[in-house]
Amino acid sequence: MTTAEMLPLPIDSLSERIEAVEHQTRVAVLMLSGALCPVHNGHLEAMEVCRAAVQTIFGVPVAQGYLIPSSEQYVDNKQAKKGEPSLSLADRVRLCEVACQTHRPPAVGSAWLSVCPWGWHSSWALAEELAKVIPQRVDMKGMKLEVWEVAGADFALRCKLWRQPQSLEEQRHRRIVCLERQPATDTIRHEILRQHHHRTVTVTLPSIQQRQQQVTAHLVPFTHGNASASTLAADGGVFVLLCGAGVLMRLGDASSTRVREELGVDGGIGMVRAGWMSMEVVDAMKGMQWRQGWGRNRWSGG
Repeated sequence: MTTAEMLPLPIDSLSERIEAVEHQTRVAVLMLSGALCPVHNGHLEAMEVCRAAVQTIFGVPVAQGYLIPSSEQYVDNKQAKKGEPSLSLADRVRLCEVACQTHRPPAVGSAWLSVCPWGWHSSWALAEELAKVIPQRVDMKGMKLEVWEVAGADFALRCKLWRQPQSLEEQRHRRIVCLERQPATDTIRHEILRQHHHRTVTVTLPSIQQRQQQVTAHLVPFTHGNASASTLAADGGVFVLLCGAGVLMRLGDASSTRVREELGVDGGIGMVRAGWMSMEVVDAMKGMQWRQGWGRNRWSGG
């Protein structure tokens, strides 16, 4: 049995959606990896906005989205450096599962979202592995699979994700859609406009709040720079910076740091009222063990 065959991955809903896709040559899967300590509805909204962007700009249907919590070692070290607590991988996976099951925005249901429990840190390594594993387990009906990484602008700026990758595999296959977060977005946009051959398109996307918004997308191809916007991702890797998409999200200012700060205030009730979390996620957190930064303590929710 190969490593790919041993990795657990929920694929039932993905198989059903691929069955439902007709007259297409390509199909996409989105992935959002990170600490997710803990996950909140802002993460799910980000996936929904990026799904709309990929489908609208590139004309490829998105069949599945995966939340992928990072490894325990990475998260424990990251949180310890800030003097903040962390949750185990198993706990973060469980919270992501509950969040996907209970988050139902009015415009777009989240039944298409699921959780990949591998606990890997490298986003590109995850994308590569998903691109191998999924076709081994799912009948793709002759369609080409595209795996898209969802990133925030702060992470993209730190890792310089808009720059052409050095490896040919990344140039050919890495696809990244980046949501804005100031001031990082302005810095990235300036770098793209100043240094890179790029294409700019304006599209109208639906919002979580059942309205539409014009969004400007800066496309940086990693290979075929002269391709049309609709074929860029089909022909090779691409970085997409979305500008103006923040207003599509009700929870653009949500963060796991703020969630952790609010946990002990009122048992999470304020976060539920603000729409940051479902009550089911808050209930699932009760009794989970927070590690390192604040010692091995349990949050009682009270």
